[in-house]
Amino acid sequence: MQKPPFELALHLALSLKCPVRVMDSDAKVRSCVPEFPEKGDPLVTDPAFAASFKPEFLKGEPFLYVGSLAVCYAGLGLGEYALLAGPFVDGRDGSTGKDSAHALLHHASRTSLTVASPASVLHALSLIYVTRTGKDCAVQDILDSVSEPLSFRQEQSRQLARVMGERLGGDIPHDDVRYETSLRGAIAAGDTEGLKRVLSQPQPGERPALAASALRAVKNQALVDLTVISRAAADAGVNAGEALELSAATILLVESADSALRVEALVRDGALRFCALVKKTREQPGALQDELVAAIELYVRQNLHRSFSMEELARTLNFSHDHLMKLYKNVTGRTIMAYARHMRVEAAKVLLVSGRYAGAEIASMVGFSSQSHFIRAFKAETGLTPFKFEVIYEGRPFFNRGGSEGIYNP
Repeated sequence: MQKPPFELALHLALSLKCPVRVMDSDAKVRSCVPEFPEKGDPLVTDPAFAASFKPEFLKGEPFLYVGSLAVCYAGLGLGEYALLAGPFVDGRDGSTGKDSAHALLHHASRTSLTVASPASVLHALSLIYVTRTGKDCAVQDILDSVSEPLSFRQEQSRQLARVMGERLGGDIPHDDVRYETSLRGAIAAGDTEGLKRVLSQPQPGERPALAASALRAVKNQALVDLTVISRAAADAGVNAGEALELSAATILLVESADSALRVEALVRDGALRFCALVKKTREQPGALQDELVAAIELYVRQNLHRSFSMEELARTLNFSHDHLMKLYKNVTGRTIMAYARHMRVEAAKVLLVSGRYAGAEIASMVGFSSQSHFIRAFKAETGLTPFKFEVIYEGRPFFNRGGSEGIYNP
């Protein structure tokens, strides 16, 4: 029985400064140098992706795989085992955003990608190949002929044929409003099974073309769908920053997709991930709601001195402003702006009692746009005007601060 080439993988990883795995004949990872978190290794989380390399391993020659994101893997079959280096990206292409997108594509958690030259990795593998077989290896020929594994292309062709068969239902226009309503409803409810039914149910006719190029039209429609999906998740309480990161990673994958099938699969996967985030948020409602209410009230108290909008509050807390308003009203029984008005009036009472400021000054200090607005809000909260409040509770006049003390000139 052949001994696994663990030592060879170690030397290769150290020289290339790139992850190198020992794979067995079933395309399962036996070891990785340096060690990858299991949930962060695309070859563990996506067995179909790992299996797509088996035909290349069987050839027993160095090969290079370059995916749609220009994320690379290079390998060499060694009989019962194989060496596979990657994932890495060519330094000339850059890696910005590709780590999240590559992880998303293969259901893995995000792990930083190594930057390496494909030619250098192939040269290192070719040295092992030449040493073991005595045969030459034309690295440049490999670089000139890289493509996705054949099994991937075959699967894409099969699924594309299925999609085209479903779409050829005549020229009845697609009901976008009904579709989007169903999509939003399933995601907002965190209903994974319901979402799967919405996504898999054949739609009558074709959706409107949003570009002259067929593939570009599909991508543009995918961007529309992802906007609807991410907004539905944010409105349902998913952290806006988390929603934005997932949306951006999915859009990057869509833009790099080379077939309508790939785009459709990415939108489906993105929708299911958003739905899972909503479900997770709903499963822990109490603590999250209390945290958000406390964060909202802290923001209000820290900004009593100025006017602020719900959009500002939402951006600061990274949640949809619709979600924040609905959540706060459900938990406290009043609106956020009602709480802000109450706290402004409470702050104004303290300033009134101090006897040091005129009405217009206090109005400005507690974030009211004018003295008249301040008086109306104060009366709505207390049933008294600021002047009557002072007369009743302090016995000092209010409107003539800075003039003769103790004189009120209405």
